[in-house]
Amino acid sequence: MELPLPNPKAEMSPIVDMMIEAHLRNFNALKDDDEKIASLTFLCEVWLHWTAKINTMGDVGNEIVKMLHGFCKQSNTPSKISILSMMFELLESFAGQKNKFAPVLYKSLTYILIENHNEDTVRMHIL
Repeated sequence: MELPLPNPKAEMSPIVDMMIEAHLRNFNALKDDDEKIASLTFLCEVWLHWTAKINTMGDVGNEIVKMLHGFCKQSNTPSKISILSMMFELLESFAGQKNKFAPVLYKSLTYILIENHNEDTVRMHIL
């Protein structure tokens, strides 16, 4: 049974604000790739559902993109594919909204392609 998605027009709870801050603050302390993927998934899902709110939260959007890109640099191929899928989902949503972070994500994905040109699986997923 799937849980219903929050209404994007609804106010974001202060608890979600606190959780975002906690995920941003504690991300580098996480040791396991699965924990990092879960943290990044949470941040991306919140960003997809409350895009306008995240975009007004100072540097949070740039921090999330840096975390996504940094994780792709240091993780194994299956983890990279998972993160790349999230990045493409964000890019698709933001491009349709003409969101200021669409070009930032596009640039990051381009660099990831260049950095992983020798990894066939990653390269094919991006292309």
